[in-house]
Amino acid sequence: MTRPPSVSPWDAVLFDLDGTIADTIPLILACYREMMLQHFGHEGDPEAWRTTVGRPLPLMLRELASSDDEALDLRHTYKRVQARMHDDMVRAFDGIPEIVGREVARASRRAIVTSKGAPMTARTMAVCGISDAFDVVVTADHVERPKPDPEPVHIALDRLGVPASERVVFVGDSAHDMEAGRAAGVTTVGVTWGALGRSAMESANPTLLVDRVGDLAPVLDGA
Repeated sequence: MTRPPSVSPWDAVLFDLDGTIADTIPLILACYREMMLQHFGHEGDPEAWRTTVGRPLPLMLRELASSDDEALDLRHTYKRVQARMHDDMVRAFDGIPEIVGREVARASRRAIVTSKGAPMTARTMAVCGISDAFDVVVTADHVERPKPDPEPVHIALDRLGVPASERVVFVGDSAHDMEAGRAAGVTTVGVTWGALGRSAMESANPTLLVDRVGDLAPVLDGA
């Protein structure tokens, strides 16, 4: 028997935030470039930085820095630039608010699972108009082991009261999302409109791969 369209075929629907719901990649690259110019006198390697999207910022910056103190200085600069530019540069990808709204309308169990810190997560969700759309939001501030470890996925499911299984779907745009979801034992959906392109997302071995926002709705319908 086919489920009615008003009922989700998934026990829970998890979304990454940056690059999946929110078009934040231009902001992330702009913050990186300005930080590198201020501290090192050059723009660094923005394309290499793009591939790190999905990991917590402090870990990424510590790998750039020669000391903990320098990493903290880099973070202060990055966050200052981010705060200044965020609201003008960030938006939801076209069609995503409607997809999220469909999940709200049919009362699916929903969570955000992001490597972003809690304050900026809230700000990004507000700009995208989805502040009240999710039952659970798991950020880098809520975990000891961020993605690609499965801990953030497990925390989201614990808070939703849903066991990990293939009946849970995790939608994300990075290899870290796919690895975390796979390790947690859930269905993974890689999207190609975020930080990585199709080739890189194919290499991340998602359960399903989606190239267009409009093609995500049938997946969430169980088609």
